[in-house]
Amino acid sequence: MRTLLFACLFTLPLVGCLHFTNEPEKVLTTEWRAADDIPEVCRNEVYLFLFNTADPLGYCNLEGTRKYLIDSGFGKIYLAKATHIHDMKAEMVRLSEHRPRAVFCIASYGEGALPAVELAKYAQKQSIPIELMFLMEPCHTDPLPELAHRVTIVRGQCSNGVPTKPGVEYVHMHDVKKTALPTNSEVLKKLVGEMTLTAMGIPTPPVIIPQPVNLVDPVSPPRPHVVPKPENVPSEWQFLDPYHQRWFQPPPMPQLPTPLPAAPELLPPME
Repeated sequence: MRTLLFACLFTLPLVGCLHFTNEPEKVLTTEWRAADDIPEVCRNEVYLFLFNTADPLGYCNLEGTRKYLIDSGFGKIYLAKATHIHDMKAEMVRLSEHRPRAVFCIASYGEGALPAVELAKYAQKQSIPIELMFLMEPCHTDPLPELAHRVTIVRGQCSNGVPTKPGVEYVHMHDVKKTALPTNSEVLKKLVGEMTLTAMGIPTPPVIIPQPVNLVDPVSPPRPHVVPKPENVPSEWQFLDPYHQRWFQPPPMPQLPTPLPAAPELLPPME
């Protein structure tokens, strides 16, 4: 019994069941990312339902995947398992009613594809469109293109032989074990890219300029000031004339000099 226990402890890292301890690479805020050019109000309308597997020997670190997506600018992520499917259905219906601009995406790993496909079928019955389905090593082979606008399947080194289907994008990571897919840098960049494309399709809401609110009742404007212009005022009332009209009269125009009289004609000289 002891020998079997030690054998299991030595073989577990080899089959990859300890990949749940892998942490994804950190998101560098100094590097440019396509999601940074999208307004935050559009990125906040992308909701992702992330389903993990219930297999204890094939568990992975989807918690690290969720943290990576949050650091990349997408914060509306629900991490669940198959036992949470009813809660996820109710939450999706609630969001579709209260958030009319919300866009839904579904991602899963391994056996988490079963509740992921179930949630997509339920959304189809409720007339809720699913924009993206991102399945990593799925164990489900039902027709997927009819459930979402874009479907991406990622398979690792130990592929389970999911058959190819039209309308589905396949990504095969030959040098990555299946339990390490959710924390692989290339897979994470692919998932962030797909969510970025989803956010790009959300129109920016119009900017509403608030109208000013008067804290008190507006005061009526003053009466127009009209300067009286009296005419033919008697001399004793001349002080009512504007000051500049009484003392600053324009100077008289200078008179032109009179032309000099013509010189008399001189007599011719005597001979």
